[in-house]
Amino acid sequence: MKKRILLLSLMIISSASYAQIGINNTDPKSTFDITAKTTTGSTPEGLLIPRVDRLKAQTMTGVVTSTLIYVSTVATGSMTGTAVNIDYEGYYFFDGRLWQKLGSSPISSPGFAIGEIKSSRIVIDAASFSANSGSRIMMTGKSAGNTSTISRQAAYELASAADKSKYIIINGLRMDFIKSWRPTAVASVSPKLFNTTSGTINYNTSALSTADKNIAGMNTTIAPNAYSYQIDGNDDFTTDLNEGEYVNAMITFSDGQWYNCTWHATRDSNNYYFYMTAQRLN
Repeated sequence: MKKRILLLSLMIISSASYAQIGINNTDPKSTFDITAKTTTGSTPEGLLIPRVDRLKAQTMTGVVTSTLIYVSTVATGSMTGTAVNIDYEGYYFFDGRLWQKLGSSPISSPGFAIGEIKSSRIVIDAASFSANSGSRIMMTGKSAGNTSTISRQAAYELASAADKSKYIIINGLRMDFIKSWRPTAVASVSPKLFNTTSGTINYNTSALSTADKNIAGMNTTIAPNAYSYQIDGNDDFTTDLNEGEYVNAMITFSDGQWYNCTWHATRDSNNYYFYMTAQRLN
């Protein structure tokens, strides 16, 4: 009964104030105006935002742009789909496509201002990366149905939580590396994009590399949760000790967005060192 009376009172206040609601005040200054009951003492005051785990945030549908939540744990779910930016506890808002951290601009944010440059350096244990393990989808051609299942290790999956937050995402495509198609005895890697979304993504790419060019990347499609078709001309970077390669690729989208991206990889006896940078040109 008390709840119904409170709700009725709020509705009366709202109507009398041209749809403005005041809590603990009779003269709201905005659509929703809350005044603390006490400004001194130890009684808790504040606004409690809905608290959910990452899996809940990841699986919610029909979320309205500007929705605010507090992710209380990342022990559930994964950094994929709409939750690609949820890597630790905190406040997130929905931008109409993805959950974004409130009050910060993480490097993994898909948003780029024209001219903005983002860079990251990822360190991965060499022994773990060199061993085939697990299962993942990779594109074998430029059409959505050109996929295969591979066991080649992926850098992102082995990265620390801190390094995962450094990965660069461009319109849902994460810059990444996987183990090369060459024999295990050869310390090589493949620069890749990974589709973090639940839908196909179309893009164009052409690239210059230290060894091989790629001029056949127009009208490329990448399936959901899949690693891309080749970025480098032969899809392989030699990373033997004292050797390293890089590729500089232009990536464009149908809406006119244009990015200049670079992948570079080196290693020593203990680790692989992956360097990635991207700049939006238009």
